[in-house]
Amino acid sequence: MQVPPLTHPTWSDLLTGMVRQRPSFLAARMFLAAVRVELMTGGNQPDVVRRHAADLRELFVQNSECRAVQQDLAKLFG
Repeated sequence: MQVPPLTHPTWSDLLTGMVRQRPSFLAARMFLAAVRVELMTGGNQPDVVRRHAADLRELFVQNSECRAVQQDLAKLFG
């Protein structure tokens, strides 16, 4: 499965907790945990969310051949 574009709302929804899926990809889980702490402590501005969404998407792009990434993409965007 292709990695969806940054404009897909699920990227931001993952960061803000609107989507409650727990990724199988360990690096994504760690990234989300760190970013959610930042967002909960006052960094929840739209530009900050967009920047982190772009970083999260890039993490998926760079690891798109990984089985866990493919499973997460199918689960989140399929």
